Amino acid sequence: MDTQQEIVRKKSFDVNKHLIDKVWEDKEKGLRKEVINFRYLTIVRASELSKCLVDILEIQNLDRSKYKTNYILEENIGNELWINIGDAVTPIDCYVEEFLKNMLTNETSKCFIETKSSGTIGFTMRLKRIEFGGYYFEQKASTMYELAKHYKDNGVKMFKDYPLFAHNYFNLAAKCLLSFNAFDDIEDVLKDCNLKKKDFEELLQNIYSNVAACLIKQNRYDEIIPIMEYTKKQEKPSEKAIYRLATAYLQTNNYDEALKTISRVDYKGNKELMHLMNTIQQHRKEGKDKDSQMAKKMLFG
Repeated sequence: MDTQQEIVRKKSFDVNKHLIDKVWEDKEKGLRKEVINFRYLTIVRASELSKCLVDILEIQNLDRSKYKTNYILEENIGNELWINIGDAVTPIDCYVEEFLKNMLTNETSKCFIETKSSGTIGFTMRLKRIEFGGYYFEQKASTMYELAKHYKDNGVKMFKDYPLFAHNYFNLAAKCLLSFNAFDDIEDVLKDCNLKKKDFEELLQNIYSNVAACLIKQNRYDEIIPIMEYTKKQEKPSEKAIYRLATAYLQTNNYDEALKTISRVDYKGNKELMHLMNTIQQHRKEGKDKDSQMAKKMLFG
């Protein structure tokens, strides 16, 4: 009997050992997780649609004047906290969710976030329960539409201070819509809800415009033009969308298209658009003058 119990104990230990790595790292993001304790219950991991019940046990080197968080708070130590994956609107909380997606139920781990200016933030977290919400491909179109709106709103909240995180949210929002928006029979897919195909298209276009704003901040202008192609089919495109597309044409030296784009709206009533128009015209003139000088040199030496 004692021998059988010992075999069961060893097997249980081996299961725990092989189900979860002692250390998990994402060096590009500066994340590291070290398992302190783990007792096997289930292999289910949190997905993008999951809700996690956690305990925050300890916090180290977190300067709240520099780093905002709604999760890693002193008042949460010793109190159970529910975290919905996809609700984070600060970098620290986005990383907390990243850790949770790489944990198993009944796991306690020390988590580290390496910062550029304040050393390494550390906290100990126990994942007590996962309410698994399924996967994207299992959801109804109406659910994915609402999720896309949620991600878009989070991206808008993060855009000013954390544009790269906002970009990720906008990409997730677009991902939620694209598979359904490609259906020719999307009206049939949506027959059980109050949504129409144009609702999907308008939200997706709004998200594309937000993605373009993120790409401008990263100086990735050539990627903006194909994303914003939809504006050419619109009778009344938004001024924001026109500004972003015209900026992309300007920065890729396509001045004629930039002028053509910005002329589609009443730019004279918008200071930003007026300034952009003047900049485009100036660059276009300088480009023509330069071409003229080069032609003269070619002709006359």
